[in-house]
Amino acid sequence: MVETSKSLSAVEAVFVGDGSLAIQCLDAFVAAGGSAVALITKDETLAAQAVERGVRVIAKGASLNEDLSELAFDYLFSIANLDMLPEAMIASARKMAVNFHDGPLPRYAGLNATSWAILNGETSHGVTWHEMTAKADGGGIVAA
Repeated sequence: MVETSKSLSAVEAVFVGDGSLAIQCLDAFVAAGGSAVALITKDETLAAQAVERGVRVIAKGASLNEDLSELAFDYLFSIANLDMLPEAMIASARKMAVNFHDGPLPRYAGLNATSWAILNGETSHGVTWHEMTAKADGGGIVAA
């Protein structure tokens, strides 16, 4: 389980994402006392926002594993990220790699979960934070 805000002062995390939700979660983590070690993104706007916050930016690309190997961190958070992450990257988190999924698992695994819920006439919807594994949406649920 991810630490509570009372103990975040010594917790370091790397964030991966290409949407505004990634930087919003990074901000919430830092506001709770955590330390954002880096943001991995291909989105130039998010990269500029991270630099403004003093957070290292690593571009998604061929040298990603090499760039990440230089860092030490407790958690890897994948948020608004549609790219499968390499197993070595997932394993590099000292405590856990966690993915934000925009639907309730396991019912709405995969892409377009919100659209499928609307098409199915759902009257409620949720999100799931789950442990990342080599299989998409296959890890244990951390919070729903």
